[in-house]
Amino acid sequence: MAFADSSGGCIYGYDIPLLVHHPTADAMRVPSLLGRDVIDRWRVTYDKSVAKLAAEVISSDAEFPI
Repeated sequence: MAFADSSGGCIYGYDIPLLVHHPTADAMRVPSLLGRDVIDRWRVTYDKSVAKLAAEVISSDAEFPI
């Protein structure tokens, strides 16, 4: 899994196991969630008053300067 920072300076990669199952009708009603194994490695700030969610990478398994 990889994410790019907003300045376009780097792509951060995470080596995580993913299990993929065929979706059921019940599962389609549940929003997709990013795993805590990635989120726990970010500093996350949420400001509802300006509708902004920001994440700063603290650590990653790989970095790819662009």
